[in-house]
Amino acid sequence: MITPVKTESLPDKIASQIINLITEGKFKTGEALPSERKLAEMFNVGRSSVREAMKLLETSNFIQTYPGKKAIIKNFTEDSIKNPIQIMINKDHQKIVELTKVRVFLESYGARDAALNRTEEDIEKLQEIISKMESDFKNNILNFETDFKFHTAIAGATKNLIYIQLIENIHDIIITSLKFYREILFISDLSQRNLLKQHKSIFEAIKNSNPEKAEKMIRKHLEYVIKEYSLKVKKKGFGDTQ
Repeated sequence: MITPVKTESLPDKIASQIINLITEGKFKTGEALPSERKLAEMFNVGRSSVREAMKLLETSNFIQTYPGKKAIIKNFTEDSIKNPIQIMINKDHQKIVELTKVRVFLESYGARDAALNRTEEDIEKLQEIISKMESDFKNNILNFETDFKFHTAIAGATKNLIYIQLIENIHDIIITSLKFYREILFISDLSQRNLLKQHKSIFEAIKNSNPEKAEKMIRKHLEYVIKEYSLKVKKKGFGDTQ
């Protein structure tokens, strides 16, 4: 059946272009869009068309406007992903294991894609983080933020904006699990040495553009975390994680 062809209005076109710029990372979530005047200049349109486009974006939940302030780009997946899981995972050992199993699937892809798409800038960033991990180990410092930065740097190296956004969105959830199992359960010198060695192996595989090895090493790392965490939780009598 033939349906009528709809002509897209100018505000629709402006809104679509702004959404593309958001998804491409040109406009960042949490930041303000350029002013109405600036956007009108950028798109070479009248300010009334920009105003209508802003209404469309707000209706679609992409931005939030405040009286007397610029339009703020909303993190439109954060609340829907983060809040229910954050509530469930609060020091629930079984849920922390389940989260880490999900990370095995996600980050195996991430490491593989990072090895294929990494730039020299990505390698420098990862090397800097590894050096910080080595320094922390020598000084007996437990730093879960450095651990998380390593995994987010790998995500950045994939150049996949959806994957990067997803990892950033579940930042607080992953930090909860990292803090809990690193500060409480992975306090021995041997455990910290093993984690450092695993991170270095992942880094070397990405540096050498070896996707198969990168995937294998990060899977091995996260499966080690699951195994050791489960064993130590059971030994300490915190509860069953099976």
